Order: sequence, then C-alpha cells, then structure tokens
Amino acid sequence: MSSSQVEMSDKTFDSVIPDLRVRLLNAQFDQRSTPAPAIILLGGEWRRACEAAVDRLHEWLDARYLKTVFFGEPTREQRARPRFWRYWMALPGRGELALFFGGWPVTALAERLDGTLDDAAFEARLARIRGFEETLVADGTRLIKIWIRSRCNGNGDERPRVENIGAVSDWPSEWKGTHAREHIDTLLSRTTCEAAPWHMIDAPGWKAREVAIGRVILEGLERRSLAMRGSAAVSAPAPEGTRLASVDLSRSLDHETYARKLEKQQKKITRLSRRAWDARRTTVIVLEGWDAAGKGGAIRRLARAVPLRNIAIVPISAPSELERAHHYLWRF
Repeated sequence: MSSSQVEMSDKTFDSVIPDLRVRLLNAQFDQRSTPAPAIILLGGEWRRACEAAVDRLHEWLDARYLKTVFFGEPTREQRARPRFWRYWMALPGRGELALFFGGWPVTALAERLDGTLDDAAFEARLARIRGFEETLVADGTRLIKIWIRSRCNGNGDERPRVENIGAVSDWPSEWKGTHAREHIDTLLSRTTCEAAPWHMIDAPGWKAREVAIGRVILEGLERRSLAMRGSAAVSAPAPEGTRLASVDLSRSLDHETYARKLEKQQKKITRLSRRAWDARRTTVIVLEGWDAAGKGGAIRRLARAVPLRNIAIVPISAPSELERAHHYLWRF
C-alpha cells in the first residue's frame, strides 16, 4: 500500500495534529488491553527521515509504553546466535507496542547492496523474512510495516535536523540509484502479504510524510483493536492418533549387545561433536516422552560422549508469566 501526498501547509498540519495525536494515544491505550503485541517496523531509503519519524512518534505517543529498538551492528553474542535471534529476543509481550528501527529488511538490503549476498542468497533471505513474519502474524502479532520512499525536495519544507539516534552502521544516510532501486523493489514485493503489507510513504515534505505515517499506524492499531474484540478462539480437533501410541514397547537388547553398541555410538558422537565444535556449528537435540520413560538416562549417556565445554542441558517446564506474555516459541 502506498501513501502519496502533496506538500502540507503549516495551517493544515496544525489543524490535523491534535486529533491525530489523541486518536493515536487512545489506540495505544487500547492496545495495552489486547492479548497480543503490535510492532511498528520502520525502514526506508533515507535514514534521516526515518530518524525524524521516530522522534515524532515519541512526541505523539506515550513513550513509557513504547518499546523502541534500534538494530545496529550485531554484538559478539548476537553473531554467535542464529541470524534472527536478536530480533526474536526483542519481541514485545502481549499488549505491548514496539517500534523497530531498521531490523531484518534493512540488514538484508544492505548486505545485498554491499555484495555480501548474491541474488540467490538474497532471495533465500527474503524467504526467511517471510517465514519469520508469518510466524509472528499467525500468533496474533499486528505487524505494521512502513517504508519511507521519498526525500525532501530541498525547497525548505524540511524538518529540522535530528541527531543520529540509531547507530545503524549498515544503513547509509540514503540509498539511491537504479541498482539500489531494483533491490529495494525486490525486497518490498517479496516480503509483502495481505496480513503484513508494506505501507510505502511517498510524500515530498516532512509534514505530509509524518502525518501519513501517523495515519498508517492509527489505522493499523484501530483495525487490530476492532478485530480482537470480534474474534473468538477456534479449537482445533484432537489428532486421531499420536506417535507415542505406535511405539513398540516390547523391543529390548541383551546387556552385552547393549554395552557394545552404546560404546560404539558414544565414540561416534564424540568425533562428530568435535567436528561440529571446530566448524562452529550448533546442534540442538530435543527429547520428548512420557514421564519416567528414560529421558534422564539418555541425557546422561549422551553427555558422557560430549566434552563438557560443548554441552548445555536445558530443562523445559511450564512457562513463566513473562514467557506466557510472548510468542509461545519465544522462551526457546
């Protein structure tokens, strides 16, 4: 969706802002009472305009209840984790409103433009982005994605300069040129969908641009509030059968065969774990089963085969209140 407006006069701007701000504050207040989070994802071709928009939103909204996250250069810990881990850990809880400055679309675009990603890798990253966003939306997250396309026209209709409030090293002050435009269009077209479309803001002056941004956010929050009031949980039918029901509990080994095979497999696991360590490759092993089914014993036998520095055993119990307030996969 694209919002394109002519330049806005001071008189029009001053007449629009009071009502817009009141409605935004009310929508933000209503958001706090909903059982799902909302995220404003802000990106664009001109970083300074995005910074000014963040500054303005902190004036219009109640900053106490606006979680603003600037995604700059990944930290050492973040680099050691999966690529989307830092975005996952920044997700707001249910009823919260977050403003993400930059994030996954800006990083993907920057890496394509500097040659880190070729065309195939860029397409793979965009598919990963779609999957990530679909996961959020499926859990009820309202994702309001805004992309600022235009630069001020330079005739004086420009908001006063703001400081670089976000240290986003891979986001230049401006992306321009045919080469950049092609990749920007690819990014926007591949990562838009009905549930989480991109809202393109194409306004020549800062007044029209910031009003358009405010209206997009207002529409997204109000529409979401109405949808939540009219929604009802739908229960999925129970599966007819389970994998556990088909387990053959009569299988067994004699002690000698068991000991021989266990030693062989433990040596193999030791070799593979060292290779994985050298390759900096993470392995996750998930154990499920009945109580007293032997999970603890299996973990002990596995742990004996892996150097202690390379293993972490994580027990998973009922989620805490903080974990319940987030996406059900967040705690993992």
